[in-house]
Amino acid sequence: MDTVGVGRGYVTPPGFDEASLKTSLAKDDEENLRKLRKGRIDLALTDKIVAKYVIDTKIPDAVLELEWLPPTLHVETNHLAISKKTEDFATKLADFNRGLKEIEADGTLKAIIARHGF
Repeated sequence: MDTVGVGRGYVTPPGFDEASLKTSLAKDDEENLRKLRKGRIDLALTDKIVAKYVIDTKIPDAVLELEWLPPTLHVETNHLAISKKTEDFATKLADFNRGLKEIEADGTLKAIIARHGF
């Protein structure tokens, strides 16, 4: 049976824990990716964006050795948070939302995502 590397304390996708998979705990995604590269685990459960960042910044020579397997197990939404204590927080939030809508509408956001491999 394949061993799946998971981060200690990380939330797993719905149904993952019930699947009775053989798992190996790691302190973080970097440790899991290093274990995967060395063959100590067979799969690593990780966020693709986080893993890409870890590979790019911590283990760039592994970029050609690791492969993403479909399908995506779970998609999480992300949110921007700004403290109400921040000076002009409402204006900054409105500016962000307006800018996001603009780059979504003109295709810039899609191009940025594609340029970074997502």
